Amino acid sequence: MNRDSREEITSAIADMPVINHHEHAWRSFSVDHGEEFDLPYYLSCHYLRDDLAVAGLVKPPGLFDYLNDPRIPDGAEDAWDVLRPFLNKVRNTSYFRYLLRGLNDLFGITEDDVFSERWCEASGRIRRYSQEHRGKGADLCRRMRVVATVLDGKIGAAEFKRLNSGDHRLLRIARLDQFIHEGRGLAETLDEYAGVDFEHWLAAFDGFFHRSVEDGAAGFKSGLAYNRRIEYSDPPKDNAARIFKSGLLMASPAEKAIYQDYMMNRLCRLCVEADVPLQIHTGIQTGTRHVLEDARPTLLTGLLRRHGDLRVDLFHGGYPWCVHAGLMAKYFPNVYIDGCWLHHISPSAYRAALTSWIETVPMNKIFAWGGDHNLLEHSYASLAMARELVVDVLADLVDRGYFDVDLALEVARHILHDNGVEFWRLAGADGALHVGTGVSTAGGQA
Repeated sequence: MNRDSREEITSAIADMPVINHHEHAWRSFSVDHGEEFDLPYYLSCHYLRDDLAVAGLVKPPGLFDYLNDPRIPDGAEDAWDVLRPFLNKVRNTSYFRYLLRGLNDLFGITEDDVFSERWCEASGRIRRYSQEHRGKGADLCRRMRVVATVLDGKIGAAEFKRLNSGDHRLLRIARLDQFIHEGRGLAETLDEYAGVDFEHWLAAFDGFFHRSVEDGAAGFKSGLAYNRRIEYSDPPKDNAARIFKSGLLMASPAEKAIYQDYMMNRLCRLCVEADVPLQIHTGIQTGTRHVLEDARPTLLTGLLRRHGDLRVDLFHGGYPWCVHAGLMAKYFPNVYIDGCWLHHISPSAYRAALTSWIETVPMNKIFAWGGDHNLLEHSYASLAMARELVVDVLADLVDRGYFDVDLALEVARHILHDNGVEFWRLAGADGALHVGTGVSTAGGQA
């Protein structure tokens, strides 16, 4: 390995601005909703929670209520007693290993501290940090050199406008899954529009979409891979209308699929008309007991062929079908491959995937990173890992003589920043990323 080349790539990437293509941590930008957290919570929420559950942990209800209710005595020791035996069992997984980087960088806490009597002092240090940094997500983004965050917070426009993002660029993603699948809130949405016919139902669907765009939504997200197979046919409107009229919730699974397919195609057409992108979950699902095969990215082939003008952000590298997902970006000019979440699912899979994508996909079609967390401090750890993995891949390609350092750095700028600026229409007339339209501030949306 050429040490000088690697050091040059490492130094350059450390200073590069980054676009966060997928994030859930809206509370990190909210003074009112900012979460308090300590060491037990930091090590047991979101992804590591799944590993702990698979290792055998059954988490008692209300284990972390003390973090949200000042009337409840500090329960950190009780929570640690529950978690500690199972943390030993997941120390090998990537979901645990990458969080150590955040603990060390942000709080000066080591793995030895975690698994010693020093855990209690460390936990108190983390909780004080969470109290002092409530709603200061923009400050952490500056430290990360993240200049824009695509926020899938599952919050409405009004709540989004109250977020405290300062001069950080926040882009809101909206969802219409609640109009499509009962696993996503369809029954409750039907109750809101009780008694309407199919035409009025479609008007409500279209109206929700257009209001979202008018309120500043930068794009939309489909999470239906958690609820059904992401292979979509193209049924006629009359078939969907008949199923709706007969009682959607009482329809057979096959009939529900026909209705869902029609609505998904309608969403694609609306996105094209409004010139906004659609993010689609593919590959591994968080949680347990899902049907992995339902989320295979090549199942989208029919949908993507029908909607060639739809800008598509294909999520999670399609893991474990990373090569297949990359080929979707190679086949379709409108499809972009996104490595969000993949870094901390499996670093080795990310290295292999990014290498394959760079070798097969035009550099303007790759998004290198998205945090995909509920806690922005977890995304800090994720980005630290992602930068190292990007360096690994590019330095290896340079070392193999595939390209030189200059081209490696051009690729890095594209996949970390420039592609996101272009995809999300963030550049001003001068070609530079600008803040303004669509930016949430404490005083509202500019």
